Amino acid sequence: MEKLKKIKAFDIFTILICFILYGYSIFIGSPLKNNTEIINLIVLLIFVIYVIVNLIKNKSYRIIKSKIVLFIILLVFSSYIALIFKNYSNLEATIEYIIKYTTLLALYLMIRDIIKKDKKYINYIIYTLIFSAITMFVLGLDNLTFNISEKFSKLTNNVLVKNDDKRFWSLFGYANTNAILMVAISIIAVGKYLKSTNTKEKIFFNIVIFTNLVAVIMSYSRATWLIAILAYLIFIFFIKKEKTIYIELMLRTRSFRWYI
Repeated sequence: MEKLKKIKAFDIFTILICFILYGYSIFIGSPLKNNTEIINLIVLLIFVIYVIVNLIKNKSYRIIKSKIVLFIILLVFSSYIALIFKNYSNLEATIEYIIKYTTLLALYLMIRDIIKKDKKYINYIIYTLIFSAITMFVLGLDNLTFNISEKFSKLTNNVLVKNDDKRFWSLFGYANTNAILMVAISIIAVGKYLKSTNTKEKIFFNIVIFTNLVAVIMSYSRATWLIAILAYLIFIFFIKKEKTIYIELMLRTRSFRWYI
């Protein structure tokens, strides 16, 4: 019963983080309009509570678990240098960026722990990212056609930019950024498609891959097109390598069994 309660509590925590991730796909934020202050403060508050609870329950709990994490923390805290030595050009902008980078670090650390807790939580995060991409695709398509979502953009205080070139940029207001995100989500969807054995799931992931690549093409971002090609080539290379290792292991296992 105690184990079930712990699992349920962690499930709720994971779902909360997923809602926050999805929230960032609606409240984009930008140097011109920072509409993510409330979400950022919520994330930082959750992170502080999360760390305190973990330290109380588990004295061996450590935030820094690898050299990569240490490097990321140092990188984030480098943004504090301007504030500490008072050599900033704009105090408000400096504090905003510090909060943003610290929030990203907090999210990364919590998601890292979530994934390590149980592999099933990886799907929670992946599906959140996929549904975020679907939302952005629908809003981006509307931006190019009827533009009904303009009222939604005003309501969420996102940047409104005239799209005279009819480029696909959704809520970002910048086609390249949206295209890079869509490339990343499409690769995740391809990975899920290859691992899935369910026909309905495969159809769903095919739709996600198609919509994401349409968004990339319609962004007219030539640099992102090249990045997408390179990313897919690297992805294919690693898939082939993984399959080769798996086949070799299978053959060795079978030959060992035959020898026995």
